[in-house]
Formats: sequence, structure tokens, C-alpha cells
Amino acid sequence: MDGTPRISTPSEARRVRARASPAPAKAGPGPHFPPRSAKRNGPRQFPIRRTRRVIHQDTLYLLEDDPAVALSLSALLRADRLEVHHFTSADSFLEALGSLKPGCVLTDIHMAGTNGIAGIQELRARDIQWPVIVMTGSLDEDAEALARACGAVEFLHKPFGREEMVRAIRRVLPLVPHA
Repeated sequence: MDGTPRISTPSEARRVRARASPAPAKAGPGPHFPPRSAKRNGPRQFPIRRTRRVIHQDTLYLLEDDPAVALSLSALLRADRLEVHHFTSADSFLEALGSLKPGCVLTDIHMAGTNGIAGIQELRARDIQWPVIVMTGSLDEDAEALARACGAVEFLHKPFGREEMVRAIRRVLPLVPHA
């Protein structure tokens, strides 16, 4: 033997090199990362990054003059993952129309000022083809026929159930033109 150690495996080679050279000093605090050439055991580990998931919400404009009904409907619709914007009259909705993104309209027929049917007519006069669902507490067949003639897609008679309302909204949401 000439005094040189015999190395038969890669792990023995690493041990010999480790004894032969002093360990380099760490450059400050922080985790130790193995060199790129080091053999990895198992899958590569990456830190977990939590990102906020953006969920697309369909937009619904609720035109209802009764605050209690509006509050109840808004809560139900938001629980069903809809972005709800409430207007107390068709007039206030029509004033804000220029700044609104396309959506579905759920309107009462009988409201102070411009009623739901006149609101639908004004939408169509402005060439806005958003789907409209009309709700009413009266059983007036003439009002329903007029609302449908003006462009209402669905008609709900009060009192209606949550499932009936949600089904009607889900049926018309695909009709919303996307900007």
C-alpha cells in the first residue's frame, strides 16, 4: 500500500473528502440546501404556497321595492354563489345601467315609479338583451302576457320557493351576453 486510502463506493469517497477538507462556514442564517449534484432521496419538496382562488360569480340585479323581501332574496341568492346588486326601483337601476356589467335581472312588476314591465321595455329600447325574470304577487294573466311580450324570459308567482327561483335563474344565466 502506498498510504492512499482505498475507496470502493461513492459513500466512502464522500467521507474521505469530508475528512480531508474543512467544512465551509455558513453564510448567515437560513436553511441548508444541498448542492445540485447531490443525490436526492424521494420527490423534490417545494414550499406550499396558498393562493386565493378567484371564483367567477354570475351577476344578478334584483329590482324589489320591499326591503324585507329584497333582504331575504339577496341572502338566498348570495348563498347560491350569485353576485347580487339590489335596486329599490326600476328607475335607479336604469340610471346605473351604464356602469353595470351584463347580468340577469330579477324584477318585481309592481313598484313605485317605473314598474317592472316599463323597466323591461326600457332595457329593450336601449338594445340591452339581458335575460329578465319577472316576479309578482298577483295572478294577473294579462300582466304575465305583457311581460313575456316585452322580453321577460321567466315568470315567478309569489310566494315561490327557493328551489323554484334558483332553477329559473340557472336556466336564464346562459343567456347573459358576456362583455
